Amino acid sequence: MWSFAIYPHLRARSSDHSLPPLLQNIGAKVFMNKCFILFLTSYSLAYCNINQDSSFHSLVEGSIKNDIESRIVTIYKDSNQRPNGTGFILDQSGTILTALHVFFPGDKIQVAMEQENPSAATLKKSEPLFDLGLLSSALSAPTRALEYRERVDLSVGERVWTIASPYGLQSSYMEGIVSHLDRRGISNRFSNVPLIQIQGISYPGASGALVFDRKGRAIGMIMATFGFDSGNGIGLVLPGAYIQVFLKK
Repeated sequence: MWSFAIYPHLRARSSDHSLPPLLQNIGAKVFMNKCFILFLTSYSLAYCNINQDSSFHSLVEGSIKNDIESRIVTIYKDSNQRPNGTGFILDQSGTILTALHVFFPGDKIQVAMEQENPSAATLKKSEPLFDLGLLSSALSAPTRALEYRERVDLSVGERVWTIASPYGLQSSYMEGIVSHLDRRGISNRFSNVPLIQIQGISYPGASGALVFDRKGRAIGMIMATFGFDSGNGIGLVLPGAYIQVFLKK
């Protein structure tokens, strides 16, 4: 029997004629039951430890998350107030960082924080080569210095997150996984730029949103989306180094 192959000492006990056969069988069954109970107990403890609240969301410090959420704006591109992208308030003077492609020259740009009415914004600075734009607005939010993390320090499989306005749904928290660190040649706009490919965070309206690691360091900006029609949300992210160069100009 398989049980004796696992517990060979039971075979020896079963052939011990110093005890009546009935007691031998009872002793073997009691021993097996104890082993089975011990196994179930160990498994249950291991299962509970694995399934404790260790989600990525809980690893992001609450104060960092709240600060970032307070700086997210939805960008509207015309008089019909159609949501078209996401922006990030950089300072208390209302400067907003976003992707340049979420509006066109001549558009009536408006921006809004969650549960607030849209207000006017104007293009302050742009860099078409990297698809980056700065807007001037009357918005203000408490801000901390934005930290960046280099692309080369990331790992495939690492968890990241963003807060954006996909489909105009303001302040939507989304998590994703880094799936490629050097995606080139799939966009004419970024033919030689090593874009970061991330699964699960990019949908229409998320363009312009910054992506963060669990410590709240920005790794880049969502620039393009693939596969949103099937729910994949594959996003291409411009590395933070390009944003830093743009802001320093």
